[in-house]
Amino acid sequence: HPLPILNISEHLTRTRLQSNTARPQILGALLGTQTGRDVEIMNTFEISFVKNEAGKAEIDHGFLDTRSKQFKQVFPSFILLGWYSVGSEPTAEDQDVMRQLVEYNESPLFFQLSPLQFSGKDLPLTIYEPVVEIRNKEPQQFFIRVDYKIVSGEAERIAVDHTAKPAQSATSEMVQNLMTQRNAIKMLYDRVQVITQYLDALTAGWFSTLLPFTISTLSMLLRSFPLSHFDTEHEDVLLTSYLAMLTKTLNATNELLDKNLFTQQSGKEGGGPGGHGGHGGGEGRPERWGRRGKGGRADMFL
Repeated sequence: HPLPILNISEHLTRTRLQSNTARPQILGALLGTQTGRDVEIMNTFEISFVKNEAGKAEIDHGFLDTRSKQFKQVFPSFILLGWYSVGSEPTAEDQDVMRQLVEYNESPLFFQLSPLQFSGKDLPLTIYEPVVEIRNKEPQQFFIRVDYKIVSGEAERIAVDHTAKPAQSATSEMVQNLMTQRNAIKMLYDRVQVITQYLDALTAGWFSTLLPFTISTLSMLLRSFPLSHFDTEHEDVLLTSYLAMLTKTLNATNELLDKNLFTQQSGKEGGGPGGHGGHGGGEGRPERWGRRGKGGRADMFL
């Protein structure tokens, strides 16, 4: 999986910068699952160690046990598969580390990162498996290379893509926002400095000298303002407000007209013979709002 590779690369880079050495020694544990001969490396963690008088690494087993139990609580299916280090080929020191890890796994895998051998095509990493052979009637231990392939889930692909494109990260966006704020603050600071210098000049009695220059500067600044553009926008806003008010007034007038016509129509329908002004109760009343159409309401033209 990509996560162990990223962890090992980060461990190496951090140790190299902290120790200020080109080839620091690092050790870490490999965690994952194993089903028969199929091994899946899922995660890693650093191993604490010290060097003895002979220059060999002695693992802090107390730290290793504690970290293994902590990961076991979160990932019950994970087991310690082996360890990782940095180098071009396995050495006697690597075999000594393997002998210290046999109590955790009888055949621990060795994950070796070789950053100095990066060719630009394949990843500079190799996985070894320890084997025991009988040579000269004595058992001898060797490391043989094993094939591997990198698999990743959807979440890991997203994380790797995000890591590979730092320009799109939240950090770069925050830097851009901070730069914008910095430029705005700098501009404000420059304007305040101009005012401060002017006030200092007034205090020092240079008003008569600075007055013509200040007046000409203010005149140029006022001429540079797009006042006509502002006036046009102001007129557009007022016109929009007037149109909205006119529309609202017309709606109210139409409603009042409808109510008045409805009242007149009801009065005409309710009047009997011999009513005021003619044969019907509503015929003697003049129509004040115009000629009615077929629907009984006035035809109004605006």
